Amino acid sequence: MNNQTNLSEQDMFIVSALTQGTLATIKEVKTSRENHSIEIDQIALRINVLEDKMICQDDIVKLEQNLKDSISSMLDHRIEKLENNFKTYINENVVMKSELHNSTQATIKWVNENTATKQDILKLENALLWKLIGFISAIVALTAYIIKH
Repeated sequence: MNNQTNLSEQDMFIVSALTQGTLATIKEVKTSRENHSIEIDQIALRINVLEDKMICQDDIVKLEQNLKDSISSMLDHRIEKLENNFKTYINENVVMKSELHNSTQATIKWVNENTATKQDILKLENALLWKLIGFISAIVALTAYIIKH
């Protein structure tokens, strides 16, 4: 069998135009696919970078625990220092029973002026908590900025 067909010049022109159009479309599709592949690879790289820079829930829990440990350590040290100062004050100022009333009044005054109350400790904890919230907010804002850019 012979598959040759005689085509007119106009038919040949149409076939040639269709062939060239199809080849151009195929070339555009391949180029588009390659461009999309490159864009997808770049997006994947950006996601990996963001994942490395983002703070996760475990990090926040760890920061909170470190903050609690720091507060506890700082307060323990402060309480111990105040106890030692109080003992020193009593040893130096409460000597004789006849002076006990005056010494007791002086001791009460000193304790009121130099020891931390529960309210002072709560203020300190509150200040440290706000610092932690500010730090976490800064990290979240930085992460959002990195994601946008």
